[in-house]
Amino acid sequence: MNSPGKHHWWPQAFQRPWANDTGVVTRFIRDKNGRLVSKKLGPKGIGYERNLYSMTWDNFADPQFIETTFFASVIDDPAAKTLAKLIDGKVDELTTEDRSTLAGFLCLSHFRRADILKPAQDKLEKASREILTAAADSDEVYLKNHRPGESKKEFITRYAALQRDILLKDVLKLAVQLPTKERSYFSRIQELCWKVVDVSVSDLALLSSDKPYTLAIGFSDTDNVIMPISPNKIFLAEPKSGLSIIDGFTRANARKMVSNLNTHVCQGAKSFIITPSCTPDSALFKFVDKHFKRGT
Repeated sequence: MNSPGKHHWWPQAFQRPWANDTGVVTRFIRDKNGRLVSKKLGPKGIGYERNLYSMTWDNFADPQFIETTFFASVIDDPAAKTLAKLIDGKVDELTTEDRSTLAGFLCLSHFRRADILKPAQDKLEKASREILTAAADSDEVYLKNHRPGESKKEFITRYAALQRDILLKDVLKLAVQLPTKERSYFSRIQELCWKVVDVSVSDLALLSSDKPYTLAIGFSDTDNVIMPISPNKIFLAEPKSGLSIIDGFTRANARKMVSNLNTHVCQGAKSFIITPSCTPDSALFKFVDKHFKRGT
C-alpha cells in the first residue's frame, strides 16, 4: 500500500522483477548538471509523485479516491496479476479480463502526468460540486433515495460520493478507449497474438524504465507492442499471421535483440532507468550514459 499522497505513475509491481536479493534496484537518473548518477532504491521510492491524483472534492470524502479506488483496484492491481502470469510463462492461461487489464494499463500509462490529469480533475470537481448542489436543493431526490433514519445532511454526503464515484469511473474507463481510424488502441492490443520471449541465453540483461514499452498501434501497417517484463523476458504482442521477430531465434540474435531493446528503453525513458545492479565503472553504466538523454 502506498503512503497517503505518494502516487506511483509507474507501479511498483512493474519494477520488482528487476529487484535484487535485497529487494532494491539500481536507478539511473540525470542530475541537474546532466551527469548520470546511480542509486540503490526499493521500488516504493521510484516512479511516484506526491498527490498526483489527489482531489479536493470539497466535502466529497476521500481525496485519494483516484489513487486507491481507480488506479490501484481497477488498473494497477489487475495489470500486476497479468504481468505475473506473463513472467511465469502462462500466456495460454490468460483470460479476456487479463488481456483487457494490461491493455488498459498500457493505454492509460501515457496519461498519468500532472499536465494531463489536472484539467480532467478540475472538470470532475466542478461536476461533483454541481451534483452536491442539486442534491442539497432537491427534497425529491432525498425522499426518493434516502435510507431509513438518514438525515438529509447524511444523505447528501453519501449520495454525492456515490454519484462522484460513478462519474469518475465512467470518465476514466473511457480514457482507455483511445480512438484510431478503425478501432481503439485498447481493443487492437487485445486482438494481437501475445507472446513471452525468453532471452536468458544472452549474456546481457534487459533494462527497464518509466516508459519501457513501445506501442506501435495505428501508426504503421503492422500493430505491435514490445516491453521488457523482467531482466530476461520480453512481452511481445504482434499480428497473428506474418513473420515474427522471434523467428529463427538464436543465442547470437538474442544478444542483439537485448542490446537493441535496451537502447530503445534508454532513449524512450523520461525520468529514470533501472537494473538489478551496476557500478559506475561498468560497461552497463557507460551504455546507459551514452543512450539515456533525458532524466534531468
